Amino acid sequence: RLASDAGQQPQQGGRRLVVEKFPEHAFRAPFLAGLCEQGLGAGRCYFIHLVRDGVDVARSIARFGNSAAWYGAKEEWKWKQLLAALRDEEEFSGSLGADFKRYLESKDARICLFARGLVEWALSV
Repeated sequence: RLASDAGQQPQQGGRRLVVEKFPEHAFRAPFLAGLCEQGLGAGRCYFIHLVRDGVDVARSIARFGNSAAWYGAKEEWKWKQLLAALRDEEEFSGSLGADFKRYLESKDARICLFARGLVEWALSV
């Protein structure tokens, strides 16, 4: 039902439903809420934030097998943004152990991407 309603014109007095599952939007929720309020009016926009299991997310990201496919072909722009967010989360970044930090720098792409996937998941919930 959700997918069939997305992008459809609302009926007289009806509502329009937009479904978007892009993970990066978790970081943009305040910005998106402001856009909705500005365009639709206060109280007319709602978000449902579904949280997946972090290990499942990391496994999914690791399946890409190459960091450019997930973190950006232009010098891993997305990963650099996540690292900046990680540095801002002192409590979280300070709790990363030395072993985990080595996984983030692993030459084995699947290990590195799995570790990065865990970081991305933790920062987005």
